[in-house]
Amino acid sequence: HSAEYRHYALQTLAQLAIRESLKPQVIYCNGVENFLQHVKDHSDVDGQRIAAKGLVNISSNKRDIRVQIISELGDEIKAIYRNELDSVVSAYLQTLIHPSK
Repeated sequence: HSAEYRHYALQTLAQLAIRESLKPQVIYCNGVENFLQHVKDHSDVDGQRIAAKGLVNISSNKRDIRVQIISELGDEIKAIYRNELDSVVSAYLQTLIHPSK
């Protein structure tokens, strides 16, 4: 059950991170750190997917946050190019690296 509740909490944070008015609160409450921690947990693919989505949401329109996130994801970014990450996680992280403008 604990993984299920973690996923619900991550999903809630990821949804809150979409709203520009709520991003400062999500950031203040260690949302970025929580998302990063879960993206790096290769034993929980569902958690990785939700967290990767949260990172994309929180960093949209926030270049400084995106740069911080990318700098923390060195190993995961390398794993993208070695095709070692889940395809959904990889797609989200590629969106972080190459945002559309």
